[in-house]
Amino acid sequence: MAEKLTAEYIEAICQQVWQRSPDAVSFPGGEGRKTAFVHFESGSFAVSRRSSMGRAQLEREVLLRLSDTGAVPNLLYSKGDVVVQQAIDGQRLSEALELADRTGRDRMLIEAAQSLFRLRRQARDTGLEDMAPDIGIRSGWAEDMANVPLRLAEMTNVALEGYDPQAVAEIIRPRYRGFVKWDARPGNALVTDKGGVVWFDWEHCGVGSVEDDLVWLLADEWCPISAVAEETLLQDLERETGSDLAQRFHYKAVMHSVIRLSLILDRKGDGPWWSVQEALQNDRIGVSLAHVTRVAKRASVWAGNYDDLAALVPFLRGVHAFASQL
Repeated sequence: MAEKLTAEYIEAICQQVWQRSPDAVSFPGGEGRKTAFVHFESGSFAVSRRSSMGRAQLEREVLLRLSDTGAVPNLLYSKGDVVVQQAIDGQRLSEALELADRTGRDRMLIEAAQSLFRLRRQARDTGLEDMAPDIGIRSGWAEDMANVPLRLAEMTNVALEGYDPQAVAEIIRPRYRGFVKWDARPGNALVTDKGGVVWFDWEHCGVGSVEDDLVWLLADEWCPISAVAEETLLQDLERETGSDLAQRFHYKAVMHSVIRLSLILDRKGDGPWWSVQEALQNDRIGVSLAHVTRVAKRASVWAGNYDDLAALVPFLRGVHAFASQL
């Protein structure tokens, strides 16, 4: 874990980079987060302290090699575990999606994912893909992913019968490798005034399966249900790879949905549901019944199309019923 960004540490970084103290400092999402914004009369900048020098170096390379795409911030300074980058004017994608109408949501989701696809191609062309760490190659990774419904069943005491995690693991094993952001949730992107999408927080990127970013984006609780965006983006991926990726995407998206449900219920615990507005403003997990409903409904639709996942449809209904009684 990265050490906390203290006032003294931020002051030292500002003296190193700008030879002056900031006019003001703000913490998006609260002071416990890993990024602070320093403000000067001439502009604002994001100061991030990463969990290791290796992760900071990886993010540095991402920002240097992908900056001309306009879909990542510009790098200003990097030393040790610190990365200082351009502060982008825009609205978090998660907030923009909540406020937009259906057509606007479809458009933004398509642009967000297509920008990640463009970044993957740029990473390949610039050699970033060759230096990025592998994701999902650990022995047992697919089995662990396929077992997440069993863990949620234990957490909620909701019956899960007839589900074969080994069959799911065989489908989701890593294939079609390429550069991915990995943590491609809507809270990690900004929509600019011109309608473009800029992605930040690159410390967890690497080489995974090409559908991974689409899974993180479309299965997140802050992502609205959009059949139009899903169909368009799967077609884009399939044209690029020459392979049918719909099954892999749906299997992984259902597993990711179960992970999100587990996180939501774990964060809630015995306390009340969280304020949706406050969670949105502070880029927190959507700990609300509305988010449980969205995630469970969407995952049920995906699961209902496959024999291996059919047992999860009544299970997800049971999880939703469990959450409704909390």
